[in-house]
Amino acid sequence: MRHRCLTGLLVVLVLSEFAWACPPESDARVVDPAVLVEPVDVVSAGTHRDGGSFAALLEDAEGKQMPFCIDLGLLSDAKRKKTGAPERGQLLIGVSNPGDSSAVRGQRGGPEEHRILDLLRVYLDREYTPEQRAVVRSACLQREAVPLADLGLNSEQAIHLRLLMQATIHLEERCEPSN
Repeated sequence: MRHRCLTGLLVVLVLSEFAWACPPESDARVVDPAVLVEPVDVVSAGTHRDGGSFAALLEDAEGKQMPFCIDLGLLSDAKRKKTGAPERGQLLIGVSNPGDSSAVRGQRGGPEEHRILDLLRVYLDREYTPEQRAVVRSACLQREAVPLADLGLNSEQAIHLRLLMQATIHLEERCEPSN
């Protein structure tokens, strides 16, 4: 019995390492992506346990930080409307948790979404090769596993690239809808 409890505790501890951890608070937080000075780095990125909401922390060349998230949780549209929760897929600026009511809500295809999309694209272009981006983009679109051996990425790099590529694809769909 004690062995099962210790094993269960170990599993919880290991799983918690892979969950989104809120970045440390900073006095240099901003909620307007337009004020970020390039180059911008992605300090952290991850997903929530609510069904897949994405969160990231950007840091610009002057040390200003801007957390944002994309609410992709499994809450139904009816429940969202009833509770005033953000629309599914909405960009939430200034927070790392989609449940945080202090978020600045980006409009579908609005300037905030375009700016963050541009920042993510520039970051991905700078940090990953065209082949790595193309293979991971294809894997995201087809909901397939990322072939690590073929890309020269370790698992942490592949997860980071996949998370950012999924966020980029999501923002592209909101900013550049196909007709």
